[in-house]
Amino acid sequence: NQIKGNREQYLQIAAINQSPYDDVLMQVLDDKVLLHDLLSNHSKNDFWPIGFVLPREKNAFKQHYSKCNNINDRINPEKKWIIKRPCGYGSHGNKIVSFSQAIKEADLQSDQGNILCQKLIQSPLCYEDKRFSIRVYVICFSREKEISVYLCSSGLMKLALSRDDDIKNQNDAYMTNSGRVEGDGATQYDFIFMKKFIDEKYVDGSYDTMWDLVRESVSHLMTDLCGLQSFFPEELTSRSKLFGSVPKILGFDYIIDQSLKPWLMEVNRFPGLESRGGNDARVKAEVVNLAWNIASKREFIDNSGSELDDNNFETLSIRLKHP
Repeated sequence: NQIKGNREQYLQIAAINQSPYDDVLMQVLDDKVLLHDLLSNHSKNDFWPIGFVLPREKNAFKQHYSKCNNINDRINPEKKWIIKRPCGYGSHGNKIVSFSQAIKEADLQSDQGNILCQKLIQSPLCYEDKRFSIRVYVICFSREKEISVYLCSSGLMKLALSRDDDIKNQNDAYMTNSGRVEGDGATQYDFIFMKKFIDEKYVDGSYDTMWDLVRESVSHLMTDLCGLQSFFPEELTSRSKLFGSVPKILGFDYIIDQSLKPWLMEVNRFPGLESRGGNDARVKAEVVNLAWNIASKREFIDNSGSELDDNNFETLSIRLKHP
């Protein structure tokens, strides 16, 4: 039954989103190194920034730098790379580094496992001279040999603390998703606001064009993820299917460049669904409400044999079969 009134009730119910009985495939999304390995092997996944796993791919990283950087870059080395720990929430543990600093990080990691070093998006779309990321919510259901994926139209536009040209505070200029509370230096808007901003800055329909690319990237990623099914033991995958009626909410984080191309930064298997302010609380309540409404309708469909009417939801439904 739909909960009425208090939005916080939705967010409390969302605690189930942290269930240990997630589809085992979802664990790949949490690890940035595993996610990179999944996405970097396919040319269709050009929404994933250039990156190297260090120290494993240190030589390839050096070759790329020598080939792609001109003399001016070497004389004035800017911090054009970001170091990401395999697992970390909301930019925590990330570092903005130069090439030489990245190599030093690789050497330090020689006995501590791998890290991901990715090239920063150099021409990001900014709002009021600040970078922003977008949090796209994706709802999944895993049942038997099928994953059903729903792309939510509600989401968050998260601004960095500092202007993009703030050299002294590069972390605050680049990091947009560190779990800050609205009103505590953090600013967030919903997708209605973002659509208006993009369509006014470019032309009507520009937001929809960008959103088509987001939809395509989610579809490609989830399709590739399903392809990993055969690598996991049956006893692991069967456990998660016991909870196939429970919605799993994922958070896909993107940076949009000035050509309106969305670049995937990371996927959060446990996106924070607790309230952090006005827009934040409202959007998250909408997403949780939508997830459980879809779950209820799916149960009705299973029992009645009728079709799910996607017109009732502002979502894209993608049904993907495990091999």
